[in-house]
Amino acid sequence: MPLTTPHPPPPTPPQSLTLQRLHELSGDSLLTVLYAFARTSPPPHPPRLLPDPRIAARMEAATLPSVATFTPRQLQHAALSLSRLRHNPGEQWLAGFATALEAGWGGFGPVALGETLVAAAEMGLTRLGRVCISEQLPGLVCRMAAEGAMAAASAEAEAVLTGLGRAGTGAGVGLRLQDGGGGSGAGGWGDVRTLVALVWACGHFGCGPPSAQCTQDVLAATWRDIGGGGSSSYAASSSSGNTSSSGSAAAATITHSQSASSSDGGARGDPGRQEPGEEAGGRQGGGAGLCAGDAVLLLHGLACMGVRPPGAWTGRLLGPGGALGPGELGALGVVGLGWAAWSVLKVGEGPPDRAWVDALAGRVVEAVGQELGQGEGGEAEGKEGEAGRGWEGEGGPGDVALALVSLVGLGGHVGACAEVEAYWRGGRRWGALTGAERATLAALGYAPGAGAGAG
Repeated sequence: MPLTTPHPPPPTPPQSLTLQRLHELSGDSLLTVLYAFARTSPPPHPPRLLPDPRIAARMEAATLPSVATFTPRQLQHAALSLSRLRHNPGEQWLAGFATALEAGWGGFGPVALGETLVAAAEMGLTRLGRVCISEQLPGLVCRMAAEGAMAAASAEAEAVLTGLGRAGTGAGVGLRLQDGGGGSGAGGWGDVRTLVALVWACGHFGCGPPSAQCTQDVLAATWRDIGGGGSSSYAASSSSGNTSSSGSAAAATITHSQSASSSDGGARGDPGRQEPGEEAGGRQGGGAGLCAGDAVLLLHGLACMGVRPPGAWTGRLLGPGGALGPGELGALGVVGLGWAAWSVLKVGEGPPDRAWVDALAGRVVEAVGQELGQGEGGEAEGKEGEAGRGWEGEGGPGDVALALVSLVGLGGHVGACAEVEAYWRGGRRWGALTGAERATLAALGYAPGAGAGAG
């Protein structure tokens, strides 16, 4: 069971021994200790055992001279450990980490790289090297997407040929993905969740809009996994309309201690998700496909890069049975809800279905109520033992602000509900917002003591 005490537990005997010998251990040895703690519970659950914060601080100090020469294994273990244990390294350490990531890029497999990039963002990394941003990361996403789209089309061709009683040849790779096509289970091209993690990383770290072909391949490769039983094909939807905007990518700046939203529509928050390749309980409908957290990452990454998918793709994602359909929103906490609302607002050509907006509004109210149990001031310092940051985890005042403001943009409003009023009461959460955020919320009727909200 996860720890529920508000403060780190007393050191266990092994920890006590480690603390006694803290200055004798090498940085790599300390990294191994932290990685062991981080893996005491599988993601998305928080670690069952938590180390004394001095161990992470000492590891950072001991590896500062060498972090720029970390191997891919060390980079992966450091990112996964520090993100799960909630330790934010300093800017100098993060800069060395980015240097090592660019130099060691070729030593990563796609799955390990996706895990490392998402975890690195969660521990506070906001910038990659120039070559990573302009060549390495976009190139990998486009190659993986092309392979995924081809595998999906091959699977569709195989199904058609089998239905006609003919041996499949895989010759139909020019087909676009339709219902029943490949996705994560087709052709062995890779895990669709890894592609999702890499797409999100492109958006978070500020890669420019992908080419039209790369965009089409991403949408095709994820078509099956984003949703249920709609009958429209991606081929029909992708043949018309521009799928990528010409605008620059919106930067998603992740902070560790508190998530927030910027007044110009960019989003800051905590990806806080299960690591790629780790199931998070699956879809509520029991079918194959992306879980709600992965769907949010995919949509958020596309939105941050300025991509606007065709209506049929977005409709499949948000529709009944979709990975982010009304029935799946209950799996998201306030961070995921804010990201979902902001992303839908950015990529959509119009408001989504009313049932989806109403479901989102209801879930936002529930999530805000859940945040009330974390104490005045939002995500409190020292709560290392409580439910981990993530789609079911802790958000901050900025996450609540992002969800409420984006919801209004989608045509929804929760009014003067008791949960929202209670959340802002007392002033500390309200004071944690930026001036622009407070002004926007006040104009919408969400200021403390505002009473009835705007209609």
